[in-house]
Amino acid sequence: MTQLNPQKKLAGLLVPVFAMRQADDFGIGDTIAVREAIDFCALHQFAMLQILPILETVGDYSPYNPISSRALSPALLALTPSEVPGLKKATVKEAAPESWVAQLRAGNVKYNSVQPLKLQILLAAHHDFCTEKEANASLNQEFEEFKQREQTWLPAYTLFRILIREYDGNPNWGEWRPDHKTLAGAEAWLAKHPDRELLTQTREGFAYIQWVAWRQWKTGRKRYAELVRRGVHEELAAQTARHTA
Repeated sequence: MTQLNPQKKLAGLLVPVFAMRQADDFGIGDTIAVREAIDFCALHQFAMLQILPILETVGDYSPYNPISSRALSPALLALTPSEVPGLKKATVKEAAPESWVAQLRAGNVKYNSVQPLKLQILLAAHHDFCTEKEANASLNQEFEEFKQREQTWLPAYTLFRILIREYDGNPNWGEWRPDHKTLAGAEAWLAKHPDRELLTQTREGFAYIQWVAWRQWKTGRKRYAELVRRGVHEELAAQTARHTA
């Protein structure tokens, strides 16, 4: 992390992730674009890259009006097999034909289309991930460890996310049925639901999406930004040594 000094001027870049558009996206910036922005900052010797909040939003897509203080936005995730465990190229192609993706890339971000599409693809990737557990043994273990580590908020969030779907995308829980307004009441509702198995699978899918989000952002920050920063510092040191030799 860059140490700020009020006596020293720094150059930086402030940009919302959704605006970091690149050629192969879904009409919205994603974690791959963030890595490209890190490269840009490193190239131009910017000291920091600051982004707007990346928490999940529904309905109102302002980054300052999320549905959770912890859950990360699925809309900002990169959808490639290398970034999403279990995802197949055929799944992406079937859900998002190139003619439609080209339409999504034109003009402003089309949240009402992009977010449901990405959720559809990610939930399909979760299904494939679960059907190939033996092949994904180490990744499955990582997923289980993530769920255990995030027990303080993840189960309540995934249940909340299921109920949002039950109310056709309305996250305003104050307008829901009284038995849906508490965690205990919502759990009891789910336990008695005739489609409990399907809803539970979807609930697990939302946990999977948060795991994918955690992996992608961790890669961007820990495994990429820090390496780039270290490389830039080494290059600047080498340049200084050459000039002073």
